[in-house]
Amino acid sequence: MPPKNSQHVPESAPKGAKIEAEMNNIFDHLAVLKIPNIDKKAVSKKVIADAETGLLYWAELVLSVLIATFGLLQNSAAVIIGAMIIAPLLRPIQATSFAIASSHSAFLGTSIRLMIRSILVGVGVAWLAAYLIPIKIETTEILSRTAPNLLDLFIAIASGAIAFLALKYTRLSSSVAGVAMASALVPPLAVVGIELSFLNFTEAWGAMLLFITNIFAILMVGVGMFFAFGFSPHQLHDQEKTLRNTGVLLIIMIFLTIPLATSLLRISDRIALQNKATEHINANISLQIPGATLRDITLGEMTDDAVQVRGTMSVPEEIPFFVEFQERLVESLQQTLERKVDLELEIIRTAKMVSASDEVSVDQQIRAMITEKFLTMLPESTLISTLVEPSAVSDSLLAKIEYAAAGDKKSTEDARKMLEETVKNAYSPQEISFFWLEVQPLAVTSAEKKAEEALRKKMELEWENFLYWHQPLGVEIADSRVTWRATDEADMPLELVQCDPLPEFLTCEEGDENPKIKHNPNKKTIKSYTLSERVSEYLITFDAYASEVGQENLPIFEAAIDGFQSQFEKNIRVRMRVIPYEIRGD
Repeated sequence: MPPKNSQHVPESAPKGAKIEAEMNNIFDHLAVLKIPNIDKKAVSKKVIADAETGLLYWAELVLSVLIATFGLLQNSAAVIIGAMIIAPLLRPIQATSFAIASSHSAFLGTSIRLMIRSILVGVGVAWLAAYLIPIKIETTEILSRTAPNLLDLFIAIASGAIAFLALKYTRLSSSVAGVAMASALVPPLAVVGIELSFLNFTEAWGAMLLFITNIFAILMVGVGMFFAFGFSPHQLHDQEKTLRNTGVLLIIMIFLTIPLATSLLRISDRIALQNKATEHINANISLQIPGATLRDITLGEMTDDAVQVRGTMSVPEEIPFFVEFQERLVESLQQTLERKVDLELEIIRTAKMVSASDEVSVDQQIRAMITEKFLTMLPESTLISTLVEPSAVSDSLLAKIEYAAAGDKKSTEDARKMLEETVKNAYSPQEISFFWLEVQPLAVTSAEKKAEEALRKKMELEWENFLYWHQPLGVEIADSRVTWRATDEADMPLELVQCDPLPEFLTCEEGDENPKIKHNPNKKTIKSYTLSERVSEYLITFDAYASEVGQENLPIFEAAIDGFQSQFEKNIRVRMRVIPYEIRGD
C-alpha cells in the first residue's frame, strides 16, 4: 500500500519531474515514524543548538574521558558507567546524522569537524592520564575492548536506536539514551589512549577499530531514524546527494562487518577448543591423580597448527606429581585438539590439618583409591575386600583385590587393566603389583556356597599366618597368591596333557617335566576363579628368593608346608619357585 503522500506524475511529465517524484516516494516509504512538521522544527532546532560547542561541552568531554580512563584502569564497571552518563559525544553524532539525512552540506562539515576534534581530544586526555598514573596494568575491562567482534556492532546499533528515539519520544530520558550510546563510544575511545600510553599499538588499533565501527554504525542508524521521522531534502540534487552519502555509509559498514564476523568465528573456535582442553585435562586428572582439582584453563596464542594452554590445578600435598604425567598429558591433548600443544600447568599444593594419630599411610591411600576407582570403573561388579601390604621383596606393594564379577568378561578385564594403570600412574615410581581374586557371587540361601566361602577365607588367613611364623632364615617370599580351581565335573581327575590354556597368573613351558598346570584328558577348560560346589582343589603359588643359608633351610620349610596342607578338607597344592640370590633380578 503506497503512503498517503505518494506522488503520481502523468506520463507526459518531463523526465526530471518523474525522477523527483520517484525520489519523494522513496523517502515517503522510509518515513514509518513520521512526525508532524512542528515537531520536526523542534527536533531540528535542538540538534543544531546542541552542535554549538562552548567551554561546557569540552569540560564534559574531558571529564567523561577521565572518569572512563580511571574506571578502566581500576577495572571498575560502575565507574565506567558513570562516565557514560555525561555522554557529550552524542551531540556531534546526532548532528552529523541529521546533516546527512537533510542534505545540509554546511552543517555536515561543521558536525564532522566537531566529531573529529572530540575524538582527538578524547584520545589525548586518556593518553595523558594513563601516562601520568603509575598503574600500568591491562585490566579485563581494557582487554575486552581491544578485540571487537560482530556482537559489538549489534550493541552499537541498538544503542544508537535508543539514542535517536529519544528525539521523538520525550518519555525516554536523554541521559538514559546518552548512556546507551556512550557505552559504545567513550570506553573504547579511552582504551585507545591508554594502550597508546602503554605502547601497545596492536591493542590500540583493536580499540580504534571498535570505536570506528561503533561510530559508523550509530551514524547509519541515525540517518535511518531521521528518514523514519520524515526528514528528507526537497530538491532532486540534494536527494541524490543524501542517497549517495547513505550508500557510502552502508558500504563502509559492510567492509567493517567482515573483520568483525571473522573475529566472532575465532572467538567461537577458541571457546570450543578451550572447553575441549578442559574436559580432556579434567578426565585425565580424575583418573591418574587422586584428589587433584583443575581450577582454570586458558588459551594463549593460537594458530591452526599450535596452541598455548595455561592452567592451574591443586594437588594434595601427599600425592606425588611427576613430569612424566604432564608429558603423557601433552601427547594425548595434542591428539584431542589436533594441533601442537604448549602446556604449562601451575601446581598448587593443598594440605589439611590432621593430628599425628590421623596420618594416612601410603598403603591406606592406595587402598582407598582402588575402592573409589573400582566403584566407577567396574560398576556392575561387587568389591568384596581390598588389601594393600608391603611385598617381601624390595619396596614394592602388593594389592589383593577380591571381587565378584558381573557383565561382559572382556569389559571386566579391560576395566581391571585401566584401574591398575591409573593407580600405578598416580603413585609412580612406587612399584605396585596386583592380585585379583575373582569369585562367583554367593546366594544367601545357599548353605554350601556359604560354607565354601568361609573355608576359602579361613585358608587365605591361615596361609598368611603360616608364612608369618614359618618363613625360614635367608628366604624372602614374593608374589604369594592363593586361588582355587574347579573342573567341569567334580569327579574328573586332573592329568598332564598340555600347558594351554593357563590362568593369567601362571606360566608354563610345553614339555616341562613338572608343569604348574595339569589339564584333563578331554581338554575341558580349567577355571581359575569359580567358587561353587564343584571346587576340587586350592592352589597356592609363590616365589622363594633364597640365599645359600636359605637353600639349606628349605627342606624344613617344605615339611612345614606339608603340615599346612593337611589342615584342610579340600586338596591343597602348593607350588614354590626357588630363585637363588645370585640370579635374582634387580
